[in-house]
Amino acid sequence: MARKKVLDEQYRKYFGPEFWEQLFYWRSRDELQARRAAIRHELRDYFATGQPVEELSSDDIIGIRSNITRARSLEVDDEMIKEVYRVLFTNYFFKSSIAASRFCKNAYHFHDAELAYAPNKLECQDIIMFWRIQEMLKITSKTLRQQILMQKAAHLEQEVKDELETYTLSDSVKKELIRGKRVELAEEIEIARVIKNKLENFIFQLKTQSSNLKEL
Repeated sequence: MARKKVLDEQYRKYFGPEFWEQLFYWRSRDELQARRAAIRHELRDYFATGQPVEELSSDDIIGIRSNITRARSLEVDDEMIKEVYRVLFTNYFFKSSIAASRFCKNAYHFHDAELAYAPNKLECQDIIMFWRIQEMLKITSKTLRQQILMQKAAHLEQEVKDELETYTLSDSVKKELIRGKRVELAEEIEIARVIKNKLENFIFQLKTQSSNLKEL
């Protein structure tokens, strides 16, 4: 129901705080929200029947605009009325779809879903068919994703094998790997370390012989 929470929050921000929020929490609507709320009030009868039209007619818009101007002294344009109606219609459609889904879910448990009609006149068998299609798409997409990953893995494995085979067959590549700059640097460091140890040993021997001569 995360989608429902998002839509409810957008709906609340669009129309502003309701009457009880204004009364108990001292919140108020801005000018734009007040105009939208006034339009919503005039549109309530269109949704009271449970079968709202998808789009308002020109006469409907003119009547709504006149009523708002006369009753509330607010100026609203046609586009704002159309926009508010679209928001209300979307919200109504979403909530009625959820109610229909719940109704068909309960009917399904009684094994008569295919014969049932939801309150919004939607056939429950359509919901079941949509659910089956959705599940089929989920399984198909999961299968395709696994196949793509397996193909990518096989392709990568083959590329690694080809590269290793190239290194094995090419003397120049093997020489480059063995005689690279890092290898040469490591050898030089090792030679310097050996020379240093020998010098330290030679100096120690000289000091020892010098001490012996002094004792004699």
